[in-house]
Amino acid sequence: MTGPATTEPLFRTALTGENSGLRDAFRVIRSERWMGEQVVDPPRRIMGARVPVSSDAREGYWDLCADGPVDAPDLFTVVTRADYATVREEAVVPEGLFEIHLQIEGPTALDTAASGDGAPERLFDQPALILCQAGAQAGYQVLCAAGPRKLVSLYIEPRVLTDLFGLPIDRLGPLARQLLQPIRAESSIVAVPARLPLLGAVKSLTEHRPFDRHRLQMIRAKSLEILCDVVDELKTIDSAPFALTLTASEIDMLERAREILKRDIENPPTIASLARAVGTNTDKLKRGFKLLFGMTVFEYSLHCRMTEAQRLLAQGLPVKSVAVAVGYRHQASFATAFHNFFGFTPSFVWKGAAREAATDPAGGME
Repeated sequence: MTGPATTEPLFRTALTGENSGLRDAFRVIRSERWMGEQVVDPPRRIMGARVPVSSDAREGYWDLCADGPVDAPDLFTVVTRADYATVREEAVVPEGLFEIHLQIEGPTALDTAASGDGAPERLFDQPALILCQAGAQAGYQVLCAAGPRKLVSLYIEPRVLTDLFGLPIDRLGPLARQLLQPIRAESSIVAVPARLPLLGAVKSLTEHRPFDRHRLQMIRAKSLEILCDVVDELKTIDSAPFALTLTASEIDMLERAREILKRDIENPPTIASLARAVGTNTDKLKRGFKLLFGMTVFEYSLHCRMTEAQRLLAQGLPVKSVAVAVGYRHQASFATAFHNFFGFTPSFVWKGAAREAATDPAGGME
């Protein structure tokens, strides 16, 4: 993805000029000369601003949020909701910040060639979780194509991950350590498929909302939610299945498969029939489902069936009827599966519902 001779800047350069850092950009929106939308909440140690992409409102905006002490925030979040009219790019200078980028729309290219590491330009054109950090003597170039873009970026000092989450950096695998403590002359960049909870957080943050105190608190809350998931990702990233990546269409396919499992509880599909229903093969379905949702197809189907069974039993339906309703031909098999899942029997739930109905004059079980 090679840029044209003339490009427009991204938020750092737009706010403070070329070769400026993230902290420089946040100092501008915190200063008295900033005339745009701004929210400052000193008691809660949070501030932010909405920065228009350009004078043309149709190009969208960047929402910037800084969390922490006023003079030295330790977590920065940038939410991009834009439709770039032209290619945009800027140089990212080293600042000792671990970066987390969650992209759901719009291709992005990261080029570390300027750092002399010889690495090729990396193009990300699918929903992805991109983790990176510039080495102390290196940086990289960001290039964004014209068109729609939805992206959430978090920037945090690695020590804060230890302070907040007790993340033992020294005991992580080599890939995770390289991301958090990069070699001085190199920038570290790794991308993995974004799981559904992370995609959900990004979709929520990139919906258009007025920039006010509620918006600022929402950005903070979702940022912490994303950080929790990324900390878990860092603990296992050295064994992550990098050979499997998910495209936007594959994510849609897997979500359709999940909806079928939720809907067809009485007659749960086999792996083969589910794969045919969503237009894929069984191997891609099984591997993709586990990667995106964190559980196997069978585990998710069982979860749906047992949750529905508990709901029906709590309404007072007989155990035998509930067994049939959630796809079990034999009551004994259902009772065993239910007990293994919850740790108590279906009769325990049904009897509790019966006792509650008996003591409720307005209730009753028909």
